[in-house]
Amino acid sequence: MPARRLALASLLASSILPALPVAAQETQLFILATATRLHPELPYYGFEELRETILALRPDVLVLEVRPDELEERKETPGRPEYPAVAFPLLEEKRYGSYPMEPGEPEFGRMVSSFGGIIESFRENQPEAAAALDAYKAAFVSALRACWRSPADLNSPLTDRLVKAKHELEGAIMGPARAESWAIWNDFMVDAVRNAVAGNPGKRIVALVGYDNAYWMRWRLKDFPDARVVDMHTELGGATTTASCGT
Repeated sequence: MPARRLALASLLASSILPALPVAAQETQLFILATATRLHPELPYYGFEELRETILALRPDVLVLEVRPDELEERKETPGRPEYPAVAFPLLEEKRYGSYPMEPGEPEFGRMVSSFGGIIESFRENQPEAAAALDAYKAAFVSALRACWRSPADLNSPLTDRLVKAKHELEGAIMGPARAESWAIWNDFMVDAVRNAVAGNPGKRIVALVGYDNAYWMRWRLKDFPDARVVDMHTELGGATTTASCGT
């Protein structure tokens, strides 16, 4: 049985065991990185594997990287096919509690417009740097895909460090406005997760967030006093050898 199947099988087996009385009182937060638009291209983390992973975590609540209207109306989510393909059907099937991570309108439009304006200005004023950055980002994703072998790899400390460095480079090239806008966007999602935790003491809460943003959420919530933030790399059976992409 492939390693990823063994890890999922182990998680699923544990999901049928009764929870210990002490653990039942503990609020647990699972920050699960998704592959966003890459899911259909990753045989080890396709839609079915994502579904199995979520089920194995036995959530009571899902916090999703969607707007309130997308969650309520089960809308298509361009660039994030995992929601209509996996998360929304699970909500209907399992009746989990659910919270949106992104702002509603008009705040969503203002934030997107601000971020988009920064990128547009950068492309107009520094076309050569913009082209270099585009080439770097494409190569970066290809390199990550060459390294990844499992859902645990997408949720690894190494992936988080690499993605963090990529965004720091983008901020250094594009300027402080880009870095500030990125921080505002991610901190909004972090606050949404905090609110979900506050409303669900003693529950198992799974926050689904794209791998490009997961590092920020883990960083901001690493000392979160209101819940135990579960080490997702270990939870998903990540390898600990130096040859692994997950270390």
